[in-house]
Amino acid sequence: MITAVDCTILRFKDVVDSDFFVLFSQSPDYRLQIGSFITGATRARISRKNLEQISIPLPPLSVQCEIVARLDAELAKADRMREEFLAIAENAGARFRAILAETFEGGEAGDSWSRKKLGEVCEIVSSRGHQIQQGEIRPVGKWPVVSQSENVIEGYTDDSTPIDCVPLVLFGDHTCCVKYIEQPFVVGADGTKLLKPIGVDTAYFFCFCRHAASRLADGRYRRHFADLISLEIPLPPLSVQREIVARLDAARAECDRAEALARKGAEECVGLRAALLKEAFE
Repeated sequence: MITAVDCTILRFKDVVDSDFFVLFSQSPDYRLQIGSFITGATRARISRKNLEQISIPLPPLSVQCEIVARLDAELAKADRMREEFLAIAENAGARFRAILAETFEGGEAGDSWSRKKLGEVCEIVSSRGHQIQQGEIRPVGKWPVVSQSENVIEGYTDDSTPIDCVPLVLFGDHTCCVKYIEQPFVVGADGTKLLKPIGVDTAYFFCFCRHAASRLADGRYRRHFADLISLEIPLPPLSVQREIVARLDAARAECDRAEALARKGAEECVGLRAALLKEAFE
């Protein structure tokens, strides 16, 4: 066996089952002990001498094997439940994406609706003079800072003039992240494209951009904005646009609730795993 730097190989005596130790090393007790010995400001490490100070429970070998068998079954069940919850959460997100696709590509967006390229129905708002560097973002301040990341807000600032021609839509050129912005804000990174619809309901425009972004996102680090503005957006009457927005808002709220509940269930499974390990080694 060849190991990397800072690795320690443990060979146990006959009184310790190796699988028992592996499970113990995932327990809160072990992590608490390890935490008291960790050193290093930029790279956490523990010396071999300190590692030898860690105390482990030592029931008879037969009991260790029983604990391993029981924990393996219980932890596997908790892990399966977590995967099921995560699948439900992903399905909730996929369900809303399917609703968007049906709205903008299905039968409702028929031949009776006019279409224009996205770039023809919006103004590109410049962020020049309204942008700060990442290192200038603060946890509190007068103006929220928004970028192309998944975060709703990156932080705050007092030191820049905000963009106040809201509402508008932010599109992440690299990330394909789409945000609907209703309050004055400052831009926190390059690659953000700010779009102000012309003659189109802003919320409807946002919904279409969200749908388009899901089609454009391909996992590669590249620019997507040119592709976005070349897409054709269906343009029903404004009254119909607002009806569509109301329906999509309701559908999104339902899907978001389902996803949130599923993710909470997945987090509880992580907690269950920790509780099982804690109980086993107390």
